Amino acid sequence: MTWATPWLAGVVAAFILPLLILLYFLKLRRREHYIPSTLLWRQSVQDLQANALFQRLRLSWLLLLQLLVLILILLAIAQPEYVGEIRRSARTVILIDRSASMSATDVEGGRSRLEEAKKQAIEYVSGMKSGGILGSAVDTEEVMVIGFGEEAQVYTSFTSSKAQLLRDIERITPTHGGTAIGEALELARAYTINTDPEGQGRDVGPPATLLLFSDGRIRDLSEQVARTNEPVIYRPIGRSEGSWNVGIAALGARRALDDADNLEIYVRVANYSTQRRTVDVDFSVGDVLVSTRTLTIDAAAPRDPRAEGEGEDAGDGAAAASADADSPPALRPGANSVTFALTDPRGLTVGIRLHAEDDLDVDNVAYTVIPPAKQLVVGLVAPSDGWIIESAMAGVPFLQRIENISPQHFATLAATGETEKYDLIIIDGVEVAQLGPGRYLTFGLAPPLPGFSLSEERGNNVALSWKEDHPINQFMNYHTLFMSPTAPLIVPREAGVLVEGSAGPIVVEAVQRGVSVVAVQFRPVASNWPFDVNLIKFIQNALDYLGRLGEALTDESLRPGQAIVARLPSGATDIRITRPDGVAVALTPLDPAMTSYVADLAGLYTFRYRVPGSSEEQTRAVAVNFFDEIEGDIAAAGSVRFGRDAVDTIDAESGVRKRQLWPWMLLAALALLCVEWIVYNRKAYI
Repeated sequence: MTWATPWLAGVVAAFILPLLILLYFLKLRRREHYIPSTLLWRQSVQDLQANALFQRLRLSWLLLLQLLVLILILLAIAQPEYVGEIRRSARTVILIDRSASMSATDVEGGRSRLEEAKKQAIEYVSGMKSGGILGSAVDTEEVMVIGFGEEAQVYTSFTSSKAQLLRDIERITPTHGGTAIGEALELARAYTINTDPEGQGRDVGPPATLLLFSDGRIRDLSEQVARTNEPVIYRPIGRSEGSWNVGIAALGARRALDDADNLEIYVRVANYSTQRRTVDVDFSVGDVLVSTRTLTIDAAAPRDPRAEGEGEDAGDGAAAASADADSPPALRPGANSVTFALTDPRGLTVGIRLHAEDDLDVDNVAYTVIPPAKQLVVGLVAPSDGWIIESAMAGVPFLQRIENISPQHFATLAATGETEKYDLIIIDGVEVAQLGPGRYLTFGLAPPLPGFSLSEERGNNVALSWKEDHPINQFMNYHTLFMSPTAPLIVPREAGVLVEGSAGPIVVEAVQRGVSVVAVQFRPVASNWPFDVNLIKFIQNALDYLGRLGEALTDESLRPGQAIVARLPSGATDIRITRPDGVAVALTPLDPAMTSYVADLAGLYTFRYRVPGSSEEQTRAVAVNFFDEIEGDIAAAGSVRFGRDAVDTIDAESGVRKRQLWPWMLLAALALLCVEWIVYNRKAYI
């Protein structure tokens, strides 16, 4: 129980209670009458003695009733409040989790967890202390609101305005990304630090209370550190038992190399519940249902921390949160897969939908956008020994033709922007002044882009590691690579290193100014690749990745929270993107040919734009899918830890709604006044 204005009640009690008791000591003022004798006036003598100033106070029911009435009124002035186990402070930071798992609908009434979190936050704000008529500025409580998912956002800085806080809490919308609390804590602490400029950085006053509304599915909990004397309160939202979820864990599509018309669509479904589940899987092209398969998925099983590769999983924030006694055990989801086949040379938007009446809908739908089957036109800028690369491209089934381009002609194409007519341009050791818009594969040179250069020649560069999951490195083995000493490649910070060597990067990918380029440090003729099958594999991977899949996006597998980077035709105008919820957003290109947008929802995004010389609006679809094992396991954590430190938890029964008790005090005082009136009238009558 807390008291909003106890000091005011104390001041009033110091004046009122002594006055009431003093009234029972005071002598009554009477008029003087002279009489011959008082022998017959015994009652008058008793009254005279009773009203003497320093006589002993006799027991009086009226006095007791009046004291009780005054005490109840004084308690009401102190404004007692009951808030369960929550500790209110002068300043509170409300942290609301808005990640994908908070969209689960396992709350009573079919509401989502986020809706329940916002409802409880509103109840907390509605019970804020304010100065008002009976209080002062000292009694005013300030609250700050932060929503967080992959990133944190301040919705309201510290304020005592209930109207503003309630309005901003309602503005919090769900995302379909993961959960990370680190940035939210940094923001909260940045706003709550109150330093004394004369105290060498020491905090002034108690720290703010951090009130966390979440289901505990937070991946970076183990990285956090609880600060000394920093109150952190966790309010679990959602059920830790009884909720279940089945979701699409992976979706892929690929055209056959020997026949680009043949498509194969692969779907993997995960089961996060402890029971075996059977679901129907719909395969659609556009809005047309093509096929339905029935899939049975095994139940989730406890993770074995001794298994290979489990060391990292066991240490992440979600697993640490699940290790508490009040939290569900960490489970490895059951999985099963299904494959669909289709023959169609056109560009397609494929949709997969699960018929599962589970508690999370966002992972029951996934999409993939498949570009049309086409034969590539490749330009080759190379010296006389460039036939090695041309020979490596022989036999690629989706290659239409190779056009040899002289360095002078390439300079003209780059200056006029006509390089886009090629699906891919390969430059083998030829120095060029600029790159026009398009996609490039370069060997043995630094691309003429900001941040790229060659340093002084050093010893041999040996491959140490590479990104095995990147399409360029599919089926590749760089350990067999030997090359002549070449100048190491210096790359910009934003470039992605695909193959790392002992003397610097060997293969690098970059996107700048409408140019997508994969740069290789060495020339094939200066290595053992002409006699190695890895050259053929690399060229074919590059043609497939840059020539066919690189047209729309720099990354074919996008998740909520990642940026959609689309390469649009030069001169595109009126660029907009339509989100899965139907909201259209106008975009400003990063450069004349590149456009970016951060996707926070899973589903289909559609770029819309216009190009000079065409009256029709151009469109391009982009798929963003929810493939997150941590968010898919929706069992709420009963308690959480910051590193090794436990966080105080408020259970569902305690809640956060503040109950004000002073109205009941006033009702009790009114009832006692009625009793006092009855007692007084009975005494007067008698």
